[in-house]
Amino acid sequence: MKSIFYLLALCSTIAFCQEEPSAKTIRNNEASLNIGNLLIFKAIDLSYERYLNEESGVGASLLISLGGDKRFSDDGPYYYESFALTGFYKFYFGDRPNSGFFSELYLIYSRGKYDVNATYEKFSQLAVGLSVGIKFRSKLGFVGSIYGGVGRNFLDTKNTPEISPRLGITIGYTF
Repeated sequence: MKSIFYLLALCSTIAFCQEEPSAKTIRNNEASLNIGNLLIFKAIDLSYERYLNEESGVGASLLISLGGDKRFSDDGPYYYESFALTGFYKFYFGDRPNSGFFSELYLIYSRGKYDVNATYEKFSQLAVGLSVGIKFRSKLGFVGSIYGGVGRNFLDTKNTPEISPRLGITIGYTF
């Protein structure tokens, strides 16, 4: 009788040890690369977002132009900004957590060169803006989004652009 009890105890222990946890892994962080800026504007644009809850998140983006001053003479589109640091707050409208349509309020500090009377003058600028977009999340944690928006520059705009665009086609991963 004792041997049957020990056998049942051993079998139940093995069965419970192999049981997978019922709770899903919580992923509150996201890292992404804006491939749109990389391919179209020749700029590295990396972002990090921390999900606050299922409907909102905060984060930061860092944009660095890869073309240098040569970007003004090359064919194709370019940003006047050679460097931009963006802080943002996103609010999601989707049925799934942190996905679907979103709106984003952001603040950008940027530096670059702007065409003033056929010469490029250095500038530093601060802008507040709003963008809208859509984000898709896979069950494995991969994300993709498309968004666009515009910000109003507030520092001296006499020799700088009046607006700062925010455009993105991103891919990333949650962890």
